[in-house]
Amino acid sequence: MARSALALLFCLVERGTSLNLLQWNPHWECFAQESACKLEAESFLSETLKAQNVDFANLIMLEDDAFSLPTGWQQVGHLCGKDSLALIFNSGRWALGSSSKVGCLAPDDRPYVIQSFVPNKGSGWSEEVVVVGAHAPHRPVVSWDNLRDDLTVVMASSKVERVIVIADTNQEQSVGSASIMEDLGVYTGSVVSSELKNSCCYSGFQDKYIHAFDRVMANFGDMQSTTMLLDPLPGWARSKTMHKPISTRLDWGVPTPLLPSRVVAFILILLISALLLSRCCRICNRR
Repeated sequence: MARSALALLFCLVERGTSLNLLQWNPHWECFAQESACKLEAESFLSETLKAQNVDFANLIMLEDDAFSLPTGWQQVGHLCGKDSLALIFNSGRWALGSSSKVGCLAPDDRPYVIQSFVPNKGSGWSEEVVVVGAHAPHRPVVSWDNLRDDLTVVMASSKVERVIVIADTNQEQSVGSASIMEDLGVYTGSVVSSELKNSCCYSGFQDKYIHAFDRVMANFGDMQSTTMLLDPLPGWARSKTMHKPISTRLDWGVPTPLLPSRVVAFILILLISALLLSRCCRICNRR
């Protein structure tokens, strides 16, 4: 009985202390040249969002205007030239905040989206968060200046310091995630990152997954259980420059009570009283 009571109390006190995050760049070739790839990729995305109850996802170059996200997810998109990006969010748990910026990391190319989010009532969260979705250029040294300047504005106007960056960084493993976050101006002495996995890319003839470009980073919390999906690569995904998705979980500090503290305290008193009464009854029965 004691274990059941503690389990009940835990359920009342804690909920939703983790964020489920996803980064994927299926690349435009999947949608422009391979009809089977397009249908399978869209089905895979929809099922993954639902199965993992994804909070935020950064999706790059899903080039199908007719595609609709499953119920419960919405997006903030941006287009730089022909390069498209969608920052997807779980609308059952999050609502758009008051501050946002979009831009390009290269002239008419490489989009990014910066958006503040407010937790919905009953979601289990109490803190706002700023989420960045980005597609960086292929350069030995990437200039993050545009994104950094816009991110500074969004953080200041929203008064939110917690930042999550979900990106195809196009940076090799020699460039650490802490270094990228420092370039973005959100290094706070502690940076967490998804495990760097070789998610890029299919060459069109064979697997050449030797680049850990796809990353999820944050300046708070504790990153857990990074998984590279579509591994091994199914037949439909053997499309030129296809990335494998990176899925991870960000544990976020102190849990949020589902009920007001007074109610939780009252329930705790009742549980303790019931446990004591049960113990007394057992002692009396033995006599």
